[in-house]
Parts: sequence; C-alpha cells; structure tokens
Amino acid sequence: AEIAEIERETIVMRVKSGLEAAKKRGVRLGPPIKANEETQLEIKRLRSEGKSYSDIAKITGLGKGTVHRLDKAQSQKET
Repeated sequence: AEIAEIERETIVMRVKSGLEAAKKRGVRLGPPIKANEETQLEIKRLRSEGKSYSDIAKITGLGKGTVHRLDKAQSQKET
C-alpha cells in the first residue's frame, strides 16, 4: 500500500510539473473557445432585438446554455 501511495504522489508531481511547463509555453488549457468576439457581438445584437436564447442558439449554431453563459458574461463586462 505504501508503494502505491508513493507511485501516486510521483504521478501527481509529474502531472503538475507538466501543466506548469505547458502554461509557461503559452499553451491554453481547457476546452476550446466556442465563440469568437464576432459571435458574441451577434448574440448581444440578437438579444437586444428580443430574440430568445433558443432562437439565438439556432441562428449561431451554439448550444442554448452556451448562448446564455456568453450573454451573461457580456452583460457583466458592461457593468
């Protein structure tokens, strides 16, 4: 059991050091960005026209949750 614990600690240290090295190289971690700035502006415009999140999702090809999250993030930036 002790050997397994030591191996696990070694793996955790290697993963953490690998992530730190990737960040230093400028690698962006996490899922890819689904919407660029142009799409975000389009979401804002469509919301100002009174479109629903479902309608905007169909128009932009994004998920309804993604549209909602991007709209709320844009609203928070403005305040």
